Amino acid sequence: MNKGKSLLAPILFNLFELFCIVLFGVVLGTSYSTIAIMLATWTVARAFIKEPMHYKSPVKCFIMSLLIFISLFLATKVNLFLGLILLIFDCYVLSSHGNIKEIAETAEQVNNNMFQWNSIGTRRNSNYQDLIRFVETDYDNPTLVEYLRYWEKYYPDRYEIFEMFFKRRMTYDMIIKEKGFKDTTKIKNECKHIYLVLEVPLGLKPLR
Repeated sequence: MNKGKSLLAPILFNLFELFCIVLFGVVLGTSYSTIAIMLATWTVARAFIKEPMHYKSPVKCFIMSLLIFISLFLATKVNLFLGLILLIFDCYVLSSHGNIKEIAETAEQVNNNMFQWNSIGTRRNSNYQDLIRFVETDYDNPTLVEYLRYWEKYYPDRYEIFEMFFKRRMTYDMIIKEKGFKDTTKIKNECKHIYLVLEVPLGLKPLR
């Protein structure tokens, strides 16, 4: 029931956001066919490029989505093809592929970062994205809970690294500072071990 409620809120938000985008397009004099083409292209491009970024704040997400589409609708006034090219470019920029810097090296940067990066600002964690997404949506999974209880009792460091890296989405540097490790070796080894152990029981994609 709780999971259903948690899914309902983003669905309603996305529908409201879509309604407002279409409404602004109509107000700007954009034809319905152009609006449909832009929205379809946006959806396909985001799905194809993958690893999209999202704002932590729904308000910021809403405002930025409106601003992006308003600018794109205006661009189509010049040329539809130009608008589509800019739209695809936006999809690329608003994904982890457009993250050309290691932007989340400290806790302060993560807290101040307006984007909710899937990989916390770095592609090096992408191998673990399947488990990260699983934890985000099904943290109370009985199989996962059983493993966590076992690690908490017999391997406290592994349990804490799981909580920090996969649950709280802390970077390696942040974990080093909190745990007092000398380097990232133990963290990397534990993250890899955790994924490999949970890969089959949770039906995760094979580790690349």
